[in-house]
Formats: sequence, C-alpha cells, structure tokens
Amino acid sequence: MSTQVMHDDTVTEAQSMNSTRERSKDGWEVTHRTQVSYDGVPLPPAIVERAAALAAVPAGEHLLASGDDGRVVERLVAAIDAAKRVVVAGAFLFSASAIERALLAASQRGVRVYLLVASEHRLLGEPRADSEFDQRMFEEHKRMLDRLAGWVYVRTAEDWHAKAVLIDDGEAGAGFLLTANLTTEALTRNEELLVVLDADERAQLREIVRWVLWGAAQHEVLVPGKLESVAALPGLSVPSPRGSLVATLRERGSLHEAMLEVVASARREIIVSSFGWDAAHPVVQALCEQARTGCRVTVLARERGASVPALLELRRAGAQVLMFRWLHAKAIWTDGGRGVVASANIEPQGLDRGIEIGVVLDGTRAQELRDVLRGWAARATRELRADATLGDVAGKAWLWRGERIVEVDVPATAAIARGRVVAASADDLSAPALPAPDLTRLPEPLAHAHVVSQVVTAPALDKTAQRIDEAGDEAWPAPFRERGGRVVIAVVTVDQLDAARAMASAHGGAPIVVARGRA
Repeated sequence: MSTQVMHDDTVTEAQSMNSTRERSKDGWEVTHRTQVSYDGVPLPPAIVERAAALAAVPAGEHLLASGDDGRVVERLVAAIDAAKRVVVAGAFLFSASAIERALLAASQRGVRVYLLVASEHRLLGEPRADSEFDQRMFEEHKRMLDRLAGWVYVRTAEDWHAKAVLIDDGEAGAGFLLTANLTTEALTRNEELLVVLDADERAQLREIVRWVLWGAAQHEVLVPGKLESVAALPGLSVPSPRGSLVATLRERGSLHEAMLEVVASARREIIVSSFGWDAAHPVVQALCEQARTGCRVTVLARERGASVPALLELRRAGAQVLMFRWLHAKAIWTDGGRGVVASANIEPQGLDRGIEIGVVLDGTRAQELRDVLRGWAARATRELRADATLGDVAGKAWLWRGERIVEVDVPATAAIARGRVVAASADDLSAPALPAPDLTRLPEPLAHAHVVSQVVTAPALDKTAQRIDEAGDEAWPAPFRERGGRVVIAVVTVDQLDAARAMASAHGGAPIVVARGRA
C-alpha cells in the first residue's frame, strides 16, 4: 500500500498511538509526527518464530535420531566393521566419508560389498530449489563412486529412493532402515531417523534388495567413471513383503496403506514428519480429517516452497505445523501405540510409485519414535501460521508469496518522511488532511507502526510586495499588496499573530505571511 496517513484530527484512536507537534525555534515551522499502528493487518501465510525448549532428543535402543554427536554414523560403521560375509548399502545419494572408509575396509578383508544408489539421471533431475543436496554434494557422490569402483559392486536404479544397510544373513546379521541419505550432512545435520530391523524384517529387506540389484537396476559401475547398462536377470518377480516391513515397489506395494492404517489408529494425538508433502494425497487428506474431528495433529516439516500448499491445508484443518531448516525424516506416530518410519515422502512419488521401504512400529519402537518426534517438536523455533497478523511478528518472518517463501524483517516502527508543505496562512500550521491508511493490506515498508512526519512551514512575504498603509516601515503587523493584487498581512515574530488576525479580518480575511529577515 501507499504510506499515506490521515491528519491528526482524522486518524482514529485505534490507529494512532500518539501524535506530536514540534515547533521550530522561531515558531514558523512545525513538524507533525503521527504514529499509526498496523498491528492488526492480516499477514499472508507466514512462518513465524516461536519459543522453543532446550529439549534433549533421546537415543533409543531400537530407534536413533541423527545429530552432530555422530551416533548414527558410529552405529552404521560399527555394524559394517563387524560384517563377515556381505554388506548391502542403499541410498538415493552417497557421500559419507566415514561409511566409504568402512565399506572399503570391509571389501579389503574379503567381505562382498554392494552399493545401490539412484541413477545419475534421476539425481540431476531433482529440482534444485527443493532438493536436499546441492551440486557440490552431487560431485562428491560421483567421486566416491569412482573411488569405490573395483572394490564395491555399485548398481544404480532409476526409481530407487530407499535408504537401508543390510549386513550378513541370519541371526548374526544386522539391518537398518534410514530416512537419511548416506551423506555426512544428512547423518549429522538433518533431523533423520534410523530404525534397527528385527530378523524377519531383515529377511524381507533382503528379498527386496536382491530384486532391485538383479531385476530393477539399469546400470553398474565396475571401473571408475564408466556407467555400464545392465539387463534384468530372468525369472525374478517383484517381492511381496509381509508383516511389519512395508514398501512401494514401482506400481505396487503396501507403504501407502500402512500409513493410512497408522493414521486411523489415532485416538487423540498424531505427530507426523516429512520432507515432501502433497495436499491431494490420501494420507494428507486423512491427517486433515483427523485434525478437523478434534485429534491433536502436530506436523514437522522442512521449510520449502513446494510443501507449503499441503502444509496450509493441514494448518487450516487444525493441525499445528512446525518448521525446520534441515528436517528430512519421514515418520508418523499416534497415541494408538503405532508408528511408521519410511524413506518415502507423503506424496505420490514414493507412496504410489518408485522404490521405497518403510517399517511399521509398535511397542518399544513406537514409544522411542514418539520420544524423538516430541523432542524435535519441542525444539522447533518456527511455526507456519495461516491466521497471523503483523503484530504477531517481531523481527524476522518468512511470508508465502504464491510460489516462494520470502524472508522479511519487521521492526517496531518505520519512519515515513513526507515532503515539506507551505501553509496557506502563518497562523495555521496544522498538517494537511491525508487519505486514511488501508488497514487491510500490508504497509510498505513493513513495520508494526509507521511514524509519519510532515513539516509545515509558514508562507513568506513576497519580496516584490508593497506596503499599503501609512505607518512607518518598522510597524508590524502590516498589510502588503502582492504583484498580482492579493492583500496579505505580514508579521515578523510569533507574538504579532493576534494583532495580525484582527488586521486580517479587517482586510476581508487576508492570509498572514512572514516577513523573513525584516527587523
């Protein structure tokens, strides 16, 4: 909007916190300042700062949260170091140096090591604005694959997006499902999850990995810098995982249904976390319905423009939406005692197509998931609001501008200086009336209030005007006639105004002017 405000007499009490007038030393200039509040002006959808607790995120026995303490990396490296026969590591992207060293060491002591990653074409196709990695990380991914070539058997699959590590067979083996890519940033900086798999889940995962390696992969890397096409082995069918391990396996799977079942298990509370969201997806719609019917739904999401439409649907349905800079975990927990952790975002690419893996949790693992999600929620410093006003924001905020999140800074006040104006008569230096502020639109510049200043100066006697009375040149006030014929009453000092007003009345309401520089 414009920065126009009204005259002191017409700004309403609710809009104007205070108005002041400051007269110059000689009395012939007045600075008017009016403070106009915009606190109640509605904001567009906005991410605003909130009070956060210094809550610790617990480390469970069966479920770990990533963090800068490196515990997830340590757990994975220890398992790889203990491998006797085979290691399979799968991720969309791979650039974790500690895990690279562990895989090379395992290969050098005779362990068969397989690495499954997304195809280069799929990585390059990720939208940069919404991707969880940058060009630097992609280049490091390629360099690591080259260093591993010849030691680690690398295969790529166009639709692979799952993250898992599987070590050896049987009871002596180990298996982990992750929400994180195998990158240093994801495993130490992001909010991510690692679930320790039981023996049955490891057996189900082994079937899926076998099918992807030999039936779904399109390329392999055997020598540095060379990506060779491969054909699927005949006779391999798409697995049908059962029990607590769920998956999306291209156009079929159980992950979508598992998430809906977990959401439906809620009685009074749901906490859901995801990097990607689609407002039209049935899982998002089910979460909205739970929120509308009174369930307390807490949403944890990364700040990214592509997710805002879905997150606004959830917020308007009644969910609390907490925002994070680096969150990437995909998980749902409900007070029905169930949970699910998965590699898939809550959108069609992942829950309805592609290759993704998840695990349904209950008992101790569900409780550990609850504790981690509640810890993250307590530590969230930002929240998505659909109903905030300008007065709710102090300092930084992030406004949703159609397709972008725009950072703004909101100070308490902003100074708005209007141009100097000359009054019609020296005895009335009040500010001219101006249009009312539009309190339905955001002010420019953004601020809780504008302090609008207007300088009003008294009119000066035209140097060509001629005195028209018989008094001496030292008599003030005095009538003058301007070149155009207008009669004015000239004064020198403020204390002459009362006499000037009487003289002006005698001359038909002539304006009063200041004879500046006259004795």
